[in-house]
Amino acid sequence: LERRSRALAEALVGRGVGRESVVAFALPRGASLVVTLLGILRAGATVERVAKASRGGRVLAGRTTPHIRR
Repeated sequence: LERRSRALAEALVGRGVGRESVVAFALPRGASLVVTLLGILRAGATVERVAKASRGGRVLAGRTTPHIRR
């Protein structure tokens, strides 16, 4: 958990994520969810969990590239 969340935080910081950033994600409950939450918080960003489908009906859960809003 420590290693994976730190690696995610470093990757997010490398993409420009910081204190003023909001990182959105959609994951089912499980170990990956905990790693993601910790990684985002370690990077200093705000967490925004989104539903599996947005209002427009687009499925976000299968996204492989993180969406970062600054």
